[in-house]
Amino acid sequence: MARSPRELLKGKLSRREFLAIFAASAGAVALASCAQPAAPAATTAPAATKAPAAEPTATTAAAAAATPTAAAAAETPAAEAPTPTTAAEPTQQPAAAASTGPADTVRIGMSQEPDSLWPPASDMYAATVVHNLLYDALVGVNDKMQAFPMLAEEIPTLENGGAKWIGDGADKQLEVTFKLRKGVTWSDGQPLTADDVVFTWQLFMNPKSGVAVDLEKKWAKVEAKDANTVVFTMHSENSAKASGIEDFKDQKGPVIDPNYLFGLYAETCIFPKHVLGPIVGDDPVKSDKVEGLKDSDYARNPIGTGPYVLKDWTAGTSMTLEARDTYYRGNPKIKNVVFTFVPKSDTLIAQLKAGEIDVITQDAIDVKDSPVLDAIETAQAFYITGTTWEHIDCNCENEILKDKAVRQALMYGIDRQELIDKVFLGKTEPVNSAILSWSWAYNPKAPVYAYDPAKAEQLLEQAGWVKGADGIREKDGKKLALKYGSTDSPMRMKCSPLLKDQLAKIGVDLTIEHMPGKVWFAQEGPLTQGTYELGQYAWVGGYDPGADNKYSYHSINIPTKENGYQGGNYPRWSNKESDKLLDAGLATLDKAERTKIYQDWQVIFNTELPTLPLFARPNTTAASKRLKNIKPGMSSIGETWNIHEWELS
Repeated sequence: MARSPRELLKGKLSRREFLAIFAASAGAVALASCAQPAAPAATTAPAATKAPAAEPTATTAAAAAATPTAAAAAETPAAEAPTPTTAAEPTQQPAAAASTGPADTVRIGMSQEPDSLWPPASDMYAATVVHNLLYDALVGVNDKMQAFPMLAEEIPTLENGGAKWIGDGADKQLEVTFKLRKGVTWSDGQPLTADDVVFTWQLFMNPKSGVAVDLEKKWAKVEAKDANTVVFTMHSENSAKASGIEDFKDQKGPVIDPNYLFGLYAETCIFPKHVLGPIVGDDPVKSDKVEGLKDSDYARNPIGTGPYVLKDWTAGTSMTLEARDTYYRGNPKIKNVVFTFVPKSDTLIAQLKAGEIDVITQDAIDVKDSPVLDAIETAQAFYITGTTWEHIDCNCENEILKDKAVRQALMYGIDRQELIDKVFLGKTEPVNSAILSWSWAYNPKAPVYAYDPAKAEQLLEQAGWVKGADGIREKDGKKLALKYGSTDSPMRMKCSPLLKDQLAKIGVDLTIEHMPGKVWFAQEGPLTQGTYELGQYAWVGGYDPGADNKYSYHSINIPTKENGYQGGNYPRWSNKESDKLLDAGLATLDKAERTKIYQDWQVIFNTELPTLPLFARPNTTAASKRLKNIKPGMSSIGETWNIHEWELS
């Protein structure tokens, strides 16, 4: 059920703007449309592509004014407690119906109904799941967080020559060429051309489109060279300064972004110029009519390049889509897809058990449902280690916590497996670093802290902390007493007493305080003001680790009065070597060089431990065993990202 605010993930909002909205809405969040994992890295002042975990909200369509992707994670009812769900009685109970069903139709149950099929207007996870059937991107992301070509023939990179540097000095800029697959048609039969890609970029650059353009604004121009070739040219230093874009007023050197290989990132759908061009007019960038697309007929009956077309939308009940017979990636093996909208998870589980539906998406169920899901012999539950990772920040300005030996001792003293077993029923995995294990930049050789209370006590002894008669350590007459703070989410309220007991065993006295998320994350709150000592929340790992970690761990991003409390370095960690590497990682596009930079950085991070990594939150999906090739993802790309490959047995 995890959701994340798309605007923040994709650079639409700064962290501070997000937190202001978060406070006003008491933490309403959701998942983003068209399914990219997180926002692209910024050039000068990187926008955060991940966000503090927000609190759970109602799961009705009306309650979700937003939607999925990978970057600020919401609390999930899955994490509330490992109390087994009791499935409701199915509407019918045939003896073996659960393993049978229509041979040409897959039935997908969701807790919400999409509010729109115009991607820029919808932030709902349910919308993403449907959008995957209707639209395609130039480059997509799969279930393993790996980029793959969709409408593009291949992913353009510096290594394969698809991207190259042109110009010199202040006119040097990155040129990226996308070759479109030949023979791709829109669902109305018209061919996809490079003009459609240019038109889509122009739509996004319209301020009234509602689209975040963190990557898109870095392109100085996007041009169709021929029907199947589109060239993206990033700003040079000179063109950036002349663009009038605030972020580039002090630009030094060419604008670069590691996510250039996606071309378009804010919304990963390409739109048909021949359909929408006549509506918005000759200048999509300035047209006032772009804003009206969200309420247009197109938003209810879209034309796309995806594998299916919409046939029926019965409001409040269902959507039916039918397979195209000219899909460029291979015609779908299942003719019909029916989405049904059922707000109660126990009802959906009962329907799956009875064979009335074939899939339950992650917006509707979570790990607390695992005892019931695992007992359904004709279904398979998927518990996917997600991109959202829970952690505890250490305030490095605190007199006790500024000693890295203490931080290391705390890490050794936390039994993360016990947290996982008792909070998530064992359905996820520990996290060992700020760059997650699925990332191309992950360093498996960086220090890892297995649960070792003896080692923790040894470190504390060496640091001068000696156990007193009450079992609590002391040094220079001061108790080893720390305050733990976090939100009042059920998951964290379940973690905190476990943490208190674990740390008491190594002589640490933990005082616990929970508060509403809007207080915890507020500008005047303890996290931003630096008045906390130990603070638990979550980040979402993005496709590229550059901007994420610069935002969270570079010393320029320590929130202070002087910088208007901007930045996400809540541990208030200042390390010159770390800063140097974080800067270097965003100053080059050479992947081998960047890999070494971030692997070196992880050694520093894992040694210094400004943050104590805990665990990844799991995503839960369930499907009938008669359905083959379903591959739920670790990010919020939606279970249907590869639906053209699904098969029914």
